[in-house]
Amino acid sequence: MLKCRRRFLSTGAFDFILEQIAVIFLGDYKDEIYKTCGDMNGVVLDVGCGEGYFLRKLKAAFTQKGISAGELQWYGLDISKDAMKMAARSDVTTQYFVCDVHHTIPLEDRSVTLLMNNFAPRNFKEFGRILAPEGYCLIVTPTSEHLQELREYFKLISVDSQKVRRIEDRSQSYFSIQDKLYYQRSILLTPERALDAVRMGPNYWHIDQEKPPLLPFQSLRVTISVLIYVMRRI
Repeated sequence: MLKCRRRFLSTGAFDFILEQIAVIFLGDYKDEIYKTCGDMNGVVLDVGCGEGYFLRKLKAAFTQKGISAGELQWYGLDISKDAMKMAARSDVTTQYFVCDVHHTIPLEDRSVTLLMNNFAPRNFKEFGRILAPEGYCLIVTPTSEHLQELREYFKLISVDSQKVRRIEDRSQSYFSIQDKLYYQRSILLTPERALDAVRMGPNYWHIDQEKPPLLPFQSLRVTISVLIYVMRRI
């Protein structure tokens, strides 16, 4: 699953999502975030970071904007030990640790300045506990159109139609929604990368890993569609 994820992400298919995250952190909300961080001596946490792709890319975006990533403390957590080993080998300046987000996150109260959660499970009670007053929480979640062509082709599980409502209902005790942004792109995938897209998430278990299907196309146009929530601790 992790190797599939790394191969798929290396195609740049999700880079436009990262570009929007960078715009949020380094453009639209830059002044507020600088103030919250206190001269940028803040803590950035990626919850459910997998092998660290989004976190590495965000650090690179900070550097490109002339902000030293070393001025911030970077953390990533995931339930997968293998993912954390892979992430740590690729990025020695970030602290990665194994954690089930449905339980207590081993960080102090109000210690995190910026929290990211990309395509991963959420625990808003814990997010609210560890996030600093007026800190920012950014949630990236798929819409019902996300990878719909692959879902239809492989007859895979669909995106829960109640997911958006749950995010908004469960976050409201801890966060105010500053923005709700919709982004969509279509990309061309080879059969190999199409299989990687399926196998890098929960649908991994719906594909025969010993004899993966032979796909009767040279390329397939696939929809990438997400909602990005920008939330602030209340």
